[in-house]
Amino acid sequence: MLQPGAERLEPTACFDLMLAGFERAAKRTGPPTEHCYRFGTHTVRFLFTAEPLVAALTPALAHLRVADEHPADLTVHLWDTRSTGEPLSPFVGLLTEGIASDPYQWLTARHEIVGISNARVPATLDQWSGAFSLYDRESASGVYWVDDASALPYFERGAPLRTLLSWWLSDVGYQSVHAAGVGDTDGGVLLAGPGGSGKSTTALRCIGSGLRYLADDYCMFSVGTGQAFSMYNTAKLNGIADLHRQPRFAPLVENPDAPDHEKFLMFLERHFADEMVLSFPIRAVLVPHVTHENATTIAEISPGEALAALGPTTLLQRPGSAASALQAMGELVRSVPCYELRLATDASDAPDVIAGLLAP
Repeated sequence: MLQPGAERLEPTACFDLMLAGFERAAKRTGPPTEHCYRFGTHTVRFLFTAEPLVAALTPALAHLRVADEHPADLTVHLWDTRSTGEPLSPFVGLLTEGIASDPYQWLTARHEIVGISNARVPATLDQWSGAFSLYDRESASGVYWVDDASALPYFERGAPLRTLLSWWLSDVGYQSVHAAGVGDTDGGVLLAGPGGSGKSTTALRCIGSGLRYLADDYCMFSVGTGQAFSMYNTAKLNGIADLHRQPRFAPLVENPDAPDHEKFLMFLERHFADEMVLSFPIRAVLVPHVTHENATTIAEISPGEALAALGPTTLLQRPGSAASALQAMGELVRSVPCYELRLATDASDAPDVIAGLLAP
């Protein structure tokens, strides 16, 4: 089995092997299927070798799709072994076996591969989804591999390629964040906090209220301008209890038989395309907390308190430079008002409170 020490390899060695694997897979299946998506003001081209990965990864991105003739700022090559019959190269296969048998020796807390990930080519292997992601900064290209596209877990289908995209986004002036967003083209708010804080529920309550939906879990903003952008049209409900609180979404759930430890997924572009917004200027950062009060209220908080809600969950879920990410988020919370959103017991009035905050 391989041991750590692979830092003696050329920076692109693992990337080159994975790209060669994609090319062999494409020879088996025929010309890749091309999908282009617009992230902010940049275009990403995805090249798929087989339909199962298309079916698994593209619904969450459907609202961002653009015509394939757009020049690409990033090209991502995607393949899976089950659909194409193309195995990993022996070196990469040994690497993944080593990680599977002893992940704590091979992986950092954010799934970066020790001795393989480097400044030019960051690389991760996610223990839970099995997704192998590599990004070559100099060529602006990525490779994404999983063993079986049909076996991808709900969280990877809901926020596909989040790690790979976050590396590239930081290189072109954006910061991806773990936050929800609601508003309209004139302005909106980011909702920051850990899972269970109420940000997803609040974002969903805003559908049909006059406020439009940007995100409920992950979005991005342009560093220095404070303009927020959508990444995924996915919405999540945290089990049966959330579904009972918002029963109108029950017919829209993509995974109604999800086990208790999984969240329910919905792809809102299919049902509420007119209720979505792709971008808005960020007017405030809200930190939701569920209370036992009868009415939802807001109270001003410091930028430090807002950063404490936005920063840690973003950094834990985003490999890469923590210093630059914290700096970007710090600049954001210092540039706009920050509030605690004290959600009432049923939080049905939250959209009105947010709309009042955004009113001219």
